[in-house]
Amino acid sequence: MVTEASLQRVAQAWCTESTASRVMDPELAFAFAEILDAELAQSQARVAKLEEAITKAIVLKRFHPDRSVVPMLEAALVEES
Repeated sequence: MVTEASLQRVAQAWCTESTASRVMDPELAFAFAEILDAELAQSQARVAKLEEAITKAIVLKRFHPDRSVVPMLEAALVEES
């Protein structure tokens, strides 16, 4: 199932000056919207994971000001690559 937001973004491809004369292909639009939704879901999951790492780093720094949080943040970024 695709979201309305993704369908609206995909439909914009048929609204540019260079594509406005083309007939919209609904099957293609839905396929692109599915891909877009999957990409957005992955991005949101990555952002949530990084936010969690940052929150943990802030808490660690607050209770252990002498410890570096850089290795923890670097590890979270490495997991993303």
